[in-house]
Amino acid sequence: METKKEKIKILICDDEEDILAITEYILTESGYNVIAINNSLMVIEEIGREMPNLVLLDLSMPKLTGDEIVADLKSDPAFQKIPVIIFSANRNGRKVAMEAGADDFIDKPFDIDVMLKILENHTIFK
Repeated sequence: METKKEKIKILICDDEEDILAITEYILTESGYNVIAINNSLMVIEEIGREMPNLVLLDLSMPKLTGDEIVADLKSDPAFQKIPVIIFSANRNGRKVAMEAGADDFIDKPFDIDVMLKILENHTIFK
Protein backbone atom coordinates (compact mmCIF):
# COMPACT_ATOMS: atom_id res chain seq x y z
CA MET A 1 0.00 0.00 0.00
CA GLU A 2 1.37 3.39 -1.02
CA THR A 3 1.80 5.92 1.78
CA LYS A 4 1.15 9.63 1.54
CA LYS A 5 4.91 10.36 1.52
CA GLU A 6 5.52 7.93 -1.36
CA LYS A 7 3.31 10.16 -3.47
CA ILE A 8 5.55 13.15 -2.67
CA LYS A 9 8.31 13.48 -5.24
CA ILE A 10 11.49 15.29 -4.20
CA LEU A 11 14.22 16.15 -6.67
CA ILE A 12 17.69 16.57 -5.14
CA CYS A 13 20.70 18.03 -6.92
CA ASP A 14 24.16 18.12 -5.38
CA ASP A 15 27.47 17.78 -7.20
CA GLU A 16 29.04 16.00 -4.20
CA GLU A 17 28.23 12.32 -4.76
CA ASP A 18 28.51 11.40 -1.07
CA ILE A 19 26.09 14.10 0.06
CA LEU A 20 23.72 13.21 -2.78
CA ALA A 21 23.76 9.50 -1.89
CA ILE A 22 23.26 10.12 1.84
CA THR A 23 20.44 12.58 1.27
CA GLU A 24 18.76 10.26 -1.24
CA TYR A 25 19.02 7.37 1.23
CA ILE A 26 17.59 9.40 4.14
CA LEU A 27 14.64 10.67 2.11
CA THR A 28 13.91 7.29 0.52
CA GLU A 29 14.03 5.60 3.93
CA SER A 30 11.68 8.32 5.20
CA GLY A 31 9.16 7.30 2.55
CA TYR A 32 9.64 9.93 -0.15
CA ASN A 33 9.86 9.27 -3.88
CA VAL A 34 13.33 10.67 -4.68
CA ILE A 35 14.99 11.73 -7.92
CA ALA A 36 18.71 12.39 -7.39
CA ILE A 37 20.92 14.11 -9.96
CA ASN A 38 24.46 15.44 -9.71
CA ASN A 39 24.56 17.67 -12.79
CA SER A 40 23.17 21.15 -12.18
CA LEU A 41 22.78 21.72 -15.92
CA MET A 42 20.13 18.97 -16.00
CA VAL A 43 17.96 20.29 -13.14
CA ILE A 44 15.50 22.44 -15.11
CA GLU A 45 14.98 19.75 -17.74
CA GLU A 46 14.48 17.08 -15.08
CA ILE A 47 12.01 19.26 -13.16
CA GLY A 48 10.04 19.76 -16.37
CA ARG A 49 9.94 16.01 -16.95
CA GLU A 50 9.25 14.90 -13.36
CA MET A 51 7.31 17.87 -11.92
CA PRO A 52 8.44 17.18 -8.34
CA ASN A 53 6.56 18.41 -5.29
CA LEU A 54 9.77 19.90 -3.90
CA VAL A 55 13.30 20.63 -5.06
CA LEU A 56 16.36 20.42 -2.78
CA LEU A 57 19.49 22.06 -4.22
CA ASP A 58 23.07 22.52 -3.18
CA LEU A 59 24.07 26.17 -3.36
CA SER A 60 27.67 25.79 -4.59
CA MET A 61 27.76 23.68 -7.73
CA PRO A 62 29.93 24.06 -10.83
CA LYS A 63 28.39 25.42 -14.01
CA LEU A 64 24.99 26.39 -12.60
CA THR A 65 24.66 27.31 -8.93
CA GLY A 66 21.68 26.66 -6.70
CA ASP A 67 20.75 30.34 -6.48
CA GLU A 68 20.83 30.63 -10.29
CA ILE A 69 18.52 27.62 -10.58
CA VAL A 70 16.13 29.05 -7.98
CA ALA A 71 15.95 32.37 -9.81
CA ASP A 72 15.18 30.54 -13.09
CA LEU A 73 12.49 28.38 -11.47
CA LYS A 74 10.81 31.23 -9.63
CA SER A 75 10.66 33.35 -12.80
CA ASP A 76 8.92 30.59 -14.79
CA PRO A 77 5.14 30.34 -14.22
CA ALA A 78 5.28 26.58 -14.85
CA PHE A 79 7.63 26.06 -11.89
CA GLN A 80 7.28 29.02 -9.54
CA LYS A 81 4.90 27.25 -7.14
CA ILE A 82 7.27 24.32 -6.56
CA PRO A 83 8.98 24.82 -3.19
CA VAL A 84 12.74 25.07 -3.57
CA ILE A 85 15.02 24.55 -0.59
CA ILE A 86 18.73 25.22 -0.75
CA PHE A 87 21.25 23.48 1.46
CA SER A 88 24.83 24.62 1.90
CA ALA A 89 27.82 24.94 4.21
CA ASN A 90 28.47 28.44 2.86
CA ARG A 91 28.26 30.88 5.76
CA ASN A 92 26.40 33.40 3.56
CA GLY A 93 24.28 30.62 2.06
CA ARG A 94 21.01 31.52 3.76
CA LYS A 95 21.21 35.14 2.61
CA VAL A 96 22.14 34.19 -0.97
CA ALA A 97 19.41 31.52 -1.12
CA MET A 98 16.66 33.75 0.22
CA GLU A 99 17.64 36.66 -2.03
CA ALA A 100 17.41 34.31 -5.03
CA GLY A 101 13.87 33.31 -4.03
CA ALA A 102 14.38 30.01 -2.21
CA ASP A 103 11.51 28.92 0.02
CA ASP A 104 13.82 27.74 2.79
CA PHE A 105 17.40 26.92 3.69
CA ILE A 106 19.15 24.03 5.43
CA ASP A 107 22.67 24.36 6.85
CA LYS A 108 25.26 21.68 6.03
CA PRO A 109 26.18 19.58 7.79
CA PHE A 110 22.49 19.06 8.41
CA ASP A 111 20.65 17.54 11.32
CA ILE A 112 18.49 14.78 9.81
CA ASP A 113 15.47 15.53 12.00
CA VAL A 114 15.65 19.25 11.21
CA MET A 115 15.95 18.56 7.48
CA LEU A 116 12.99 16.17 7.52
CA LYS A 117 10.86 18.67 9.46
CA ILE A 118 11.64 21.46 6.98
CA LEU A 119 10.81 19.19 4.03
CA GLU A 120 7.60 18.07 5.71
CA ASN A 121 6.59 21.69 6.32
CA HIS A 122 6.87 22.40 2.59
CA THR A 123 5.11 19.23 1.42
CA ILE A 124 2.36 18.86 4.05
CA PHE A 125 -0.41 19.95 1.69
CA LYS A 126 0.74 18.00 -1.36
